[in-house]
Amino acid sequence: MKSLRRPAGPGAWPGRFGALFGGRGDLPAARTILVPVVGSAMDAAALKVAGEVARGSGGRVHVLYIIEVPRAVPLDDPMDFHVSRGERVLRDIENGWPHRKTRLVTELLQARQAGPAIVTEAIERGADLVIMGIDHERRYGDYTLGAATAHVLQHLPLAVWIMRAPIDQNGTR
Repeated sequence: MKSLRRPAGPGAWPGRFGALFGGRGDLPAARTILVPVVGSAMDAAALKVAGEVARGSGGRVHVLYIIEVPRAVPLDDPMDFHVSRGERVLRDIENGWPHRKTRLVTELLQARQAGPAIVTEAIERGADLVIMGIDHERRYGDYTLGAATAHVLQHLPLAVWIMRAPIDQNGTR
């Protein structure tokens, strides 16, 4: 097994990371990267990687916050609490975006389900890559990716990178 530990020195991580993608020594190129966010700690990790990939290829990062609207509620319902939370998350991302030379686009959507909305947005925006930060979810004691992530992996016809926080020996974060 080849070690992928980050060597010391500026710019060393992308070279080692690039070894995963055909040994080119750099990050893979992606002109449009879609990053769905939910306001969790994993969003920052996904955005950091997206920014590095976009910076290296002169691309842009499209950040998407999706409000899932229950079927009993009209799709265009104001949902003020959720909208204000989503706007706050996107504003924080815009204000803290470290890659000033990389174009950042943020969008707030209301949809019935996040998974199909992510797939539709990625295709409509011509995304080359989707990077998702996911939390450690358990359902009935078993680890699960979650409905949105599973849908994206099953239906999206382009590259998807999933980032998950490390877990300890007991299976918790």
